[in-house]
Amino acid sequence: MKFRSLRRLAFIAFGLTAGWWMYGLIESKSLAFDDVAPTTSPVQLDEKTEAMLAAITKAYAQPFDVGGTLKADFDVAGQIDGTEIKFTSTFGGENRIRHQSSQDMLIIVNEKSATVFDEKAKLFSTNELENSQPPTNVLTILELQNPALLVAMKGDARGALFTEGAKFIRSHTEGEFDLIEIDHDGAKVRYQINREGQFTQIDYDFSEFLKKRGVAGIKTAAYQLTYDKLAPAKIADDTFTFTAPAGARDIAKEPRQNMPRSSVQSLQGKSAPPFEGKDLDGNIVGLFGFKDKVVVLDFWATWCGPCRPALNHLKTYEERFGEDVVVIAINSEGQEDLDETAKMVRAYFEKNKFNFRTILDDGTIYQTYNIAALPTRFLIGRDGTIKKVLVGVGRGADQIFDQAVETELNAK
Repeated sequence: MKFRSLRRLAFIAFGLTAGWWMYGLIESKSLAFDDVAPTTSPVQLDEKTEAMLAAITKAYAQPFDVGGTLKADFDVAGQIDGTEIKFTSTFGGENRIRHQSSQDMLIIVNEKSATVFDEKAKLFSTNELENSQPPTNVLTILELQNPALLVAMKGDARGALFTEGAKFIRSHTEGEFDLIEIDHDGAKVRYQINREGQFTQIDYDFSEFLKKRGVAGIKTAAYQLTYDKLAPAKIADDTFTFTAPAGARDIAKEPRQNMPRSSVQSLQGKSAPPFEGKDLDGNIVGLFGFKDKVVVLDFWATWCGPCRPALNHLKTYEERFGEDVVVIAINSEGQEDLDETAKMVRAYFEKNKFNFRTILDDGTIYQTYNIAALPTRFLIGRDGTIKKVLVGVGRGADQIFDQAVETELNAK
């Protein structure tokens, strides 16, 4: 599998965020994941596990300060990542949190709004709370960097840890610690808790998840989060207030041409890189075959939850635009055995009643187009220039892309 950073794949899979978190805010005001907050799972648990969860809920019910370290241990297909992120967090009750990391990131949530600030880029985004729920981008960051804050905000460890689709593996006791193990479609999480119900260590293992997706050369694919000792919160008057420092810019007021661009966004306005690959029947398909056509490229994978609604929307293009718009779905499973990928894609298309032109990419096209997250869509004009790049499925994403398509179709 030829992903430039397999760490990103893990984040996509588990609903977590990494180096492109601020770009996600800029592009769609939510990250490239389903716009759904964690929900309580109906999974059945034994009394011992329920008691552990109750103890965790109680431990984080009162205002607290806590710090810790998140360390990556990735050695996959020759790519090595040992990134270490330190953080400090404060919970003040009633949706009041402050989370700061050595990743140059600050999150502040109070009763009215949530702000995410990139200290290095001096960019911030502030959103009003909807139904007292922090926005998705905040929840997905904390899901990896500090689940204790998720428990505190939700007031329910069961609901915070057993998100939609989570499967209970087991709970047990080792020495002075209780442990709860959970599986998220092959991504395994192990929570270690002391006798007071406080997290001491959380281990994330993505090895099985990656194997299921055909990734080879996995030596280790893990993260470990270690917590410092919990302490009563020391809350100042401005702890949960964001005051933009000198030179900081509000994303909502910033002209788009002044915003930082990801490497994939930098392709907009340039000639579309040529490519070719095999479709489900073994035929060669490439950009060369659609000269003078308006072309939509959609990078997707069967394991990518948000890719399905994106494809469902593109399915409407045949009726709306007919032969004026060519849609090419580029499958990005990344498996070396494209015959196996073809079987998987064919079954997925039959299940979802998709009938797109499809290219099975071994990772070459993925890299050529600088893909960092799925889904990613490109609009290529009749002149071969990339007119629009869209990452994710945030609110209004389809409408933004549709407008770009219509503008191109109406251009002379």
